[in-house]
Amino acid sequence: MITDLRGTCKGRNRPFVFSIQGPHAIGKSTLLQQIAAANLGIRVCRETVADLENRKVAERLDMAVLEDFCTNQRRFIRWEIERYRSYHPGEVVVVDRGPDSTEFFTLNFPKVMGLPWDATMALSPDLRALRRCSADRLLYLCAREAVIRQRAASDDRVRPTFDRWLTLFEPEARKWFALNPRCVFLDTSAMDPTGLRDYVLHWLRRELLGEVASS
Repeated sequence: MITDLRGTCKGRNRPFVFSIQGPHAIGKSTLLQQIAAANLGIRVCRETVADLENRKVAERLDMAVLEDFCTNQRRFIRWEIERYRSYHPGEVVVVDRGPDSTEFFTLNFPKVMGLPWDATMALSPDLRALRRCSADRLLYLCAREAVIRQRAASDDRVRPTFDRWLTLFEPEARKWFALNPRCVFLDTSAMDPTGLRDYVLHWLRRELLGEVASS
């Protein structure tokens, strides 16, 4: 039985942040809704960046141009930092993607898209600030490609970058996150939403209790 996790990290001088990673249509949004509904004293924060995306379109930023790319990524980085600053010391937080995902995209977009420049130096101060907001634990949800495509076809969400992400970015994301010792992977191919929810709730509790025991 999962008990209320509120106060598990009481006395900690920073929040304890879990990040749920994975490709489009893997089930992140449904999972976060279920975690919130479980009423375990966990703060659940969805990724809400529509305003930033709309601003990029309105200003006609060209992501293939270094200056425009840096302008866009600085906004996303600042958004992630402000979101992290809204958490309280000792608070348990679960986020959709989060700072680590923004770092991955910032570092890997030029390479994946075959662009002749690297934004690392231009965004170095921003990336240093972003890394101070990295999640304490990351869970990367994955599945067979056929399963992911089936899940995407079974709902009515519009995902204009679904194919590009799955074919170009997803392989790089798996390799990049696999280098993070705080990240674990979970194959959800044979899991339904309820089974995934139960697994993740137990994982959250286990990781928190392990953190308390080691501190």
